[in-house]
Formats: sequence, structure tokens, C-alpha cells
Amino acid sequence: MDELQLGLMELSDRIAWLVTDDPVARHKSGLALRYAEKRWPERYEAAKRRLDVVAGGCAGQQHDCQAKPAQAAFMLPDVPKWRHAIASAATDSPMYRAAVDRLYMAWSKEGALLERSGMVG
Repeated sequence: MDELQLGLMELSDRIAWLVTDDPVARHKSGLALRYAEKRWPERYEAAKRRLDVVAGGCAGQQHDCQAKPAQAAFMLPDVPKWRHAIASAATDSPMYRAAVDRLYMAWSKEGALLERSGMVG
């Protein structure tokens, strides 16, 4: 994580931190978040409130989709035939689109609740 990445996180209303079940990638992701937390503690803490860990390519088992230091808030499905497909083939999948729709709806409902409570807007 560097100053630019943290700056983008600060400018974002919501952050989807995508992780996979690959142990090396998950470890690197955790290292990046821990580095930001140590290097810029106040800035990271403020950005972290808007961060949701999204587990991509999970076989549907929660223990395969955990990310450190945060738990996956949402899971995107694993579809083996996507592994060698072009991006548009994956996003055309009804299963994938349904998972993304659930993420969007959760964020939309939360945003509406915040607006009604006067916390944003």
C-alpha cells in the first residue's frame, strides 16, 4: 500500500477489497492493510470504516474466503470455467451478477439508512 492507494481509499464512499482464496495473495493483501495501519494509523482507521472485504472465486465455504485482518463481508462465486475466460464471459454469468447485485443492494440499503439518519448527505 502506498500514499496514492490510501488517498484513493480516502476519496471513496465505499471500498470493495477483493481477495481470493489463494494463500499467497491473501497474505499479501493482509500485509498491505497492516502496513497502511502502521504507517498512517489515523488515515487508515477512517478509511477502514468504509472497507468491505469481498471474497472472489470462493467455493462457497466461508473458511476458504477469510481475509486477514478483516473477515469477508461478501462472497463472489467460484465458477471453474471462468478461470480461462475473458472478463465479459464471467460478468455475463447469472450467478456472478446475482452476487454483485446482492453486494450493491446491501450497500444501497446501508446508504439509504445513513441518509435517513442524517449521517450523510
